[in-house]
Amino acid sequence: MKRKRNKTRLARNEKVRMTAYFRGRLLERRQQAFQRLRHGLESLDEGGNGSSGDFADMAASSTDRETLYGIGSVESDALYRIDHALQRIDEGTYGLCEDCGGPIPRARLRALPFAALCVPCQQREEREDATGEASGATWRAEDEYDSEESEAAAVLRGSRPGG
Repeated sequence: MKRKRNKTRLARNEKVRMTAYFRGRLLERRQQAFQRLRHGLESLDEGGNGSSGDFADMAASSTDRETLYGIGSVESDALYRIDHALQRIDEGTYGLCEDCGGPIPRARLRALPFAALCVPCQQREEREDATGEASGATWRAEDEYDSEESEAAAVLRGSRPGG
């Protein structure tokens, strides 16, 4: 009986160490993503409205804004995923696949600490996204426009739609 208690205690200590390690990694990545997002927004503010200069200057300014928007979108998405992973740590579900409930390998979590799916479930989701099978809905241009509008508004607010 004593041996089983020691084993349970060791497993619990390992879980505490693991969650502390990943919480630290997630908080560090969150800070980096936030800094990159803030830097991108500051760059947009400094860029002005592009009304001065010739056509080439305005085109370059437009390209810069598009690039910064793309970076902002990626960083905003990363912040959302990181916050979701931190919430899962608090709930005690971190490291478990959100689809099948199985464990997410530690190697995957080390590479991508905010991973919410195990490899097989992630691959299945990517295949479904690529083929459009999972949604069962027909694509409409209006849906894409609405999605981009809400995504852009979310980046400016510093949040993600639905999150």
